Amino acid sequence: MGVITDAFGWMLGVQKKSINDLDIAEMESKLRATARLGEMWERELKKADKEYRDAVSIEANAGRSPIARKLSLQKGAITAKRIKTLSSAVNMLNKMRLTFEQLKDLKKFYHDLSTTMQLPKGISVEEFVKQVYAMGDQMEDKKAALEQMIDSLDSVGNSISQATGDDEIEKLMSELNELYDEYNTKLAMNDTQAADEVRVKIELKKAEMDKQMGVKALV
Repeated sequence: MGVITDAFGWMLGVQKKSINDLDIAEMESKLRATARLGEMWERELKKADKEYRDAVSIEANAGRSPIARKLSLQKGAITAKRIKTLSSAVNMLNKMRLTFEQLKDLKKFYHDLSTTMQLPKGISVEEFVKQVYAMGDQMEDKKAALEQMIDSLDSVGNSISQATGDDEIEKLMSELNELYDEYNTKLAMNDTQAADEVRVKIELKKAEMDKQMGVKALV
């Protein structure tokens, strides 16, 4: 959670700021610093994904004792939370690159427009977007880009607040452990058909875990 807040906190509330107060050079410098972090996050994601796949592996857990399997799944839950946070950070970085370019264009557009018409001093990003919408069809080409930019800025706070999801991950991992108990019991009874049916349930639960973490299988 802290990794996202620290890296992207400077983008919070941008839409409420005065366009004249947007320091493009400073924002670009912060984005570059965050991009360097992004390279580290990508490496950590691959490492964490490998650890997570081992922790929830059907084949590996079939050979573990109940206690060892429980410990492995607990470790998997911790790793899953880290993957969720890192994945959110990487996705946020990709979105912020585009949003920054849109903000840079918006500031230039504002100053260009100011040369031909009188605009309020100290107007905020949000207020200026409303002004553009009020100008009608002649600004049609700008509306979609502005709307996308505002949506991206609004999503920063939401993404920060939703970067965890620990309770749901813990619940899914507990359910996965119960399925492994059932799977190993069926294997011990040599009931391969029933074991295969439970294995399908395990795969579905693992897919649900991936969805909860917000990531695709990494290579």
